[in-house]
Amino acid sequence: MKKYLFGLLLFFFNWGHSYAGNVTVSGRLSGFKPYSLVRIVVNADPFSRWKVTLASTRSDEQGNYVLNFQSDHPVYAQLDVNLKKGDLFLFPDGKYQVDVVNDTTVKGSVFDSRPLNLNVTADDHERTGNMDRFNMLYNNFLENNYRNIYQYHNQRLVYDFRKNVDSLFSKSVGLFLKEYIRYSIASLEWGSRKYPVQVFARKYFAEQPVLYQNIEYAQLFDDFFRDYFIVQPASAVTIDKIADSISSRSLKKLDNLFKKDPVLSQNGRVRQLAEMVLMRKLFYQSPYLQYAILNILKEISQKGQYVENRKIAVNWINKLTYLLPGTPAPDLSLPDFDGNESSLKNWKGKFVLLAFYQTQCPLCVYQWNEIEKMQEKLGSDFVPVAIIKGNDLSEYQKLYENENGKFTYLLLGNDILLPEKYQVIGFPSYVLLNPDGTIAMAPAPMPQDNALQKFSLYMQEYKKSKQK
Repeated sequence: MKKYLFGLLLFFFNWGHSYAGNVTVSGRLSGFKPYSLVRIVVNADPFSRWKVTLASTRSDEQGNYVLNFQSDHPVYAQLDVNLKKGDLFLFPDGKYQVDVVNDTTVKGSVFDSRPLNLNVTADDHERTGNMDRFNMLYNNFLENNYRNIYQYHNQRLVYDFRKNVDSLFSKSVGLFLKEYIRYSIASLEWGSRKYPVQVFARKYFAEQPVLYQNIEYAQLFDDFFRDYFIVQPASAVTIDKIADSISSRSLKKLDNLFKKDPVLSQNGRVRQLAEMVLMRKLFYQSPYLQYAILNILKEISQKGQYVENRKIAVNWINKLTYLLPGTPAPDLSLPDFDGNESSLKNWKGKFVLLAFYQTQCPLCVYQWNEIEKMQEKLGSDFVPVAIIKGNDLSEYQKLYENENGKFTYLLLGNDILLPEKYQVIGFPSYVLLNPDGTIAMAPAPMPQDNALQKFSLYMQEYKKSKQK
């Protein structure tokens, strides 16, 4: 896995214990509009990678901003400016000057833009640079030797790389970077097949403490246990047996199955994390198991033996259920061309198609015309709502005036987080809502993807289910 490079300066951590400390990130934005939204976004934990915002503010007229938050451990974070992101490592009591120059050469959705170019200066230069050096060393090695390691399994290359890293870093780094390096190189050892599967599992997981805040540990854990039972043909635990245990909605039955593995049987903490990794995989691969998986995760979150695992289970539930059909849709409050505010309650009792568009998008206008034709066939129970991002609204305003207000146009304006709430990754995008304000389809199909037939069938089935 390619390592993160965080601008000009990067940080390592001389950490033997954790304590809460204030973190300050300040700087100046160049090339952004005044009062831009600036956030620190992190993973709630490195296993689920459920995104949360630690701090947010608006820049002033000159582009200056200041963010403060508390943290009791080093965190991999993203500085988010108007939904554009750049990577940082931050640690308790750290003070960072982070200046950002906007790259205006990339057009299109902000989700497809290049990462922010961050110019970072830390307050303590004695604790900077080592992670940057290691990441650059690692990335160069991987780029030059990827095929030799992962295809030809050249173990000698990895051995020599480890010796080189040990000679450069063993005497000068703290605990955090030492563990970061260890599991970075362990991923290379796994790729080169240096150890048999169960030997590797014991060496790096079953016989070691769980590093709940180490992103390299968590990434390797996920990669390894996602296919742990597949690469062991003679294992007593198979994917089919796991699916059968999950379908029973019994954590005890699932745990008893995992105990049959000789490595996982002796370490309940690691075993439970491995169970969650496999459930996450099957959640997306086997939709019929989704509610059973959520039921087991809920049991772990409420009754699990390990506090850290309980928190991870909660984060997994949040991530897996977000925009799941039947869950509440994020509300909105947006103005139309006449300045009238609208929210989801305006269309209670209707199927609402949220159409996320941007200005200067011919495809958006074309598809909106198709949706208007679709509405005539689906009837008054189907309400299309165009949500428009951008400054040049003339084309949409002309459509609105020609229609005499027949269809709804809302202006995104400064509510730039609404597309993120609906996980919109490009324009045009669509989300269908149920009459009770819950998610029906997220994302919903494009007009050219048989949307009319899919919406019509769904609406019929939904109405039938409510009549029972």
